[in-house]
Amino acid sequence: MLQPGGLVAYAIANSFRSQRRFALAQALASVFRETGFKDVKLRTRTQSNRRILPLGRDEYTGRFSSDRCNASVEEFIIYARR
Repeated sequence: MLQPGGLVAYAIANSFRSQRRFALAQALASVFRETGFKDVKLRTRTQSNRRILPLGRDEYTGRFSSDRCNASVEEFIIYARR
């Protein structure tokens, strides 16, 4: 439950698989807007050692790996007000 005027911050990541991008962050931001949230903002989360998902993901198979060069993940924070 979020009281009127309350703020929610949600961490989510887009990913790639079979060379396709899954825009999960943009889809969830749209759901927030459609369900009555206001001031929905989607901000890129700076990549660091503290990640939402494991370090890397193979673009073809979707399997996670420890290869920093093949991160294939875009992390975001969604902010929305009720």
